[in-house]
Amino acid sequence: MARFIRDEVGSASVEYALSASLISLALLSAIQMTGSDLKASFEGFTSELSALNSSHPAAQTGGTGTGGTSWNRSCQDLEG
Repeated sequence: MARFIRDEVGSASVEYALSASLISLALLSAIQMTGSDLKASFEGFTSELSALNSSHPAAQTGGTGTGGTSWNRSCQDLEG
């Protein structure tokens, strides 16, 4: 048992595994915080766009199509 405790053959692998797990844990935490911040930013942007859209009325697309233009009158004059 004493020989097993003094044996350092696998200690480097264990240290690398612990380092890799700590780095990946830190990366996951950073990504999660960034995702939350991005979500909040987009929600704010969406509410600002909605407020802007509601403050400006929609454009009128109207017209009945019965009015003539000078081009239409010119074509009618040529036809007859």
